[in-house]
Amino acid sequence: MKTALTAALALGFVVALVRCNGDSADTSPSTIPDDVAHDDPTAAGGSPTAEDIGDDPTSPAEEDASVSVFTRDSAVDEDAGPVTDECAAVTQQADIRYRPVDIVFVIDNSSSMQEEIAAVQDRINADFARIIEESGVDYRVIMFSRYGTLVPGGFGSDQHFICVRAPLGASDCSDPSNTPLQHNPPRFYHYSTFVASHDSLCLLLKGWDRADETVGSENLEGWAPIAPSGYSEFLRPEAIKHFVIITDDQVDCQINDDEEADAPWAGARLNDRSNAAGGRAVAEQFDEFLLGLAPEQFGTAEERNYRWHSIVGLSENTPATEPWPPTAPIQTGRCGEQGESVAPGTGYQALSELTGGLRYPICQHQNFDAVFQALAESVVTGSRLACEWELPEPESGEPLDPTQVNVEYTGGGMVTSAVIPKVEGGALSCTESGGWYYDDDENPTRILTCPATCAVLEADPEGSVDIALGCATVVS
Repeated sequence: MKTALTAALALGFVVALVRCNGDSADTSPSTIPDDVAHDDPTAAGGSPTAEDIGDDPTSPAEEDASVSVFTRDSAVDEDAGPVTDECAAVTQQADIRYRPVDIVFVIDNSSSMQEEIAAVQDRINADFARIIEESGVDYRVIMFSRYGTLVPGGFGSDQHFICVRAPLGASDCSDPSNTPLQHNPPRFYHYSTFVASHDSLCLLLKGWDRADETVGSENLEGWAPIAPSGYSEFLRPEAIKHFVIITDDQVDCQINDDEEADAPWAGARLNDRSNAAGGRAVAEQFDEFLLGLAPEQFGTAEERNYRWHSIVGLSENTPATEPWPPTAPIQTGRCGEQGESVAPGTGYQALSELTGGLRYPICQHQNFDAVFQALAESVVTGSRLACEWELPEPESGEPLDPTQVNVEYTGGGMVTSAVIPKVEGGALSCTESGGWYYDDDENPTRILTCPATCAVLEADPEGSVDIALGCATVVS
């Protein structure tokens, strides 16, 4: 993780490092004499310290802890000239904005999945949907699995189906066998299809634009489709996608039907062979097919718009509920006391590795509460827009002056702030030095950052950004 100073240097910022006590780039302890700093905080051009502000019951800091008043000295870069005139500025923590998220749960319906499906039904409302709902993120869940009663299934007890209860789902699931499947918009949609042990990736490609219960190996006769155009109709181009696969087996499937004869994946064999090399080969193939299927939804190889999370048969981390991060090697061991999971799911693991997703052992189904909570938090964090913010309204009630706005970045664990300069001319003027710009210089409503600056902010989730009003804008 980069500190504020390291990040500033990496981007070539022309910046002032500022502290709330008014000192400039010097990061050593304050040299303001005690009798000046405390007895008369405004004497000799000084500014109130945090202690002085706190002593005044009418001060802004007392009323709102997110607002601080400070005085900034001018030039810190002799070549660049003054950064900002000495002035008083009010800073407000930038409002965090989130992208919409679409979460696709893909659940294996085979005979070994009874306990895992039961755990999903029990935990998805309280430990997943609730957390995302409370975050304020605009989300929807798409269930990709056979609808129905858990045990026995429609074809016998060797197949296990799923029904998601209200409030996320549309019913109480008391009698799915006699209750038609319904969506619960705008939060929940269900694409019913039988997901066998090995074929989930192939089904995701086939089911994109084909009706529910028409793509699996055992389709239900007499089914009235409620997704006639495929599950694609439930996904939103503006939303980041999160896939969550839940299976105890490997990837091994091939698409050979007449309706897919002209598709890029026709005849392609996806088989991870339960090893790392096979897993990565599967991930590369599927990623290519998925991106080609709908780049407006899933992005490009340079900028993917989806993450893949795997709850599969891989060996446990320490502790067992701790996810394997994207940087961890693909695990070829199997979970359980005796390694009893069917396969480590290396193809799914490789997709998580490729897209920045998390990996959990499916044998921890008794701890799906912790797993689902961590997944929900990952989804919320991953939808955070670290690189753009709404312009704040001045607390004084006066109209905002767009020529007196500055963006200040404080790296995780740092006390000092780096002032990010504005680039004139908008996004087209961005360079490797970074910076920020308005969405509209004439009538600005949002602040956006250049790609180089955005990369630093996204790499520092513990960092913070403040919008400072009242000082002349620092321009690159």
